[in-house]
Amino acid sequence: MPPDLVRECQTYSRYLIGQPPSPYVLVKYGDYHRVFGALEDGWFDRALVGISRLHPLLAGMADSYAVRFCRGAAIRKKLVVVLALSECGWPSSEYLDSAGAGGRLASLGRLAGRAAWHGVLLAAGAIVLGPVHLVALAARQAERGRPR
Repeated sequence: MPPDLVRECQTYSRYLIGQPPSPYVLVKYGDYHRVFGALEDGWFDRALVGISRLHPLLAGMADSYAVRFCRGAAIRKKLVVVLALSECGWPSSEYLDSAGAGGRLASLGRLAGRAAWHGVLLAAGAIVLGPVHLVALAARQAERGRPR
């Protein structure tokens, strides 16, 4: 598997479940890309994936931005693949199936914390990625308006 896909899978796994991917997840992620090829459509999509593979924090920022402003982005599909593979493979499946400690109040606290963190990442994404996304949309619109 190419090193950039290995890094991508590792980063996405750390972002989603806080753990490195198992060998099973790495192999199956590579298989997925061999079968389906590149998912990125356009330079902004490639930029989102490129930025997101650098660090779990950047993956979170790109994901938070994409979920609000470009739902069909490749990063969303790639994250779903990593999460689905993690649910199928040991030991990450055990982690994902555990309820966490502390009962209902602790669960609500974790949920509130994650929602607040999503807001911070969304704001950062809007500041960093928003202008680039607008340029990409304008370029696509200008390209469509050109006579062929």
